[in-house]
Amino acid sequence: MLLDLEKLHAIAAAPDTSEERRRLARALRAAMNDWPTVGLVLVGGFLQELSASFAPFTYESIKAAASRMDIRSDAWKAEALAVLLGAWSVENRHKTLNELLGDLHQVAVNE
Repeated sequence: MLLDLEKLHAIAAAPDTSEERRRLARALRAAMNDWPTVGLVLVGGFLQELSASFAPFTYESIKAAASRMDIRSDAWKAEALAVLLGAWSVENRHKTLNELLGDLHQVAVNE
């Protein structure tokens, strides 16, 4: 199953979702909504957009990319990246975004 905005909303709203998964689903959904590409619905499409700007998808690389952006020309991208940083808790900042998404994708497949 592909993760999309609707599935992220369902995961975040489910009463049995862990706080870590809820945080990730909400941050990812908000970041995708802030990203300036119109019609972006699939998480995979969002990751492709991000990979055009930087990689790997770690807390530190995303934070650095957001700080380098020119707010005058890339305000929505900078906002999306700032929101995306909320996906990481202090305890899991060593993980990549793909590692965090692996767990979330597993939840989506099992539902």
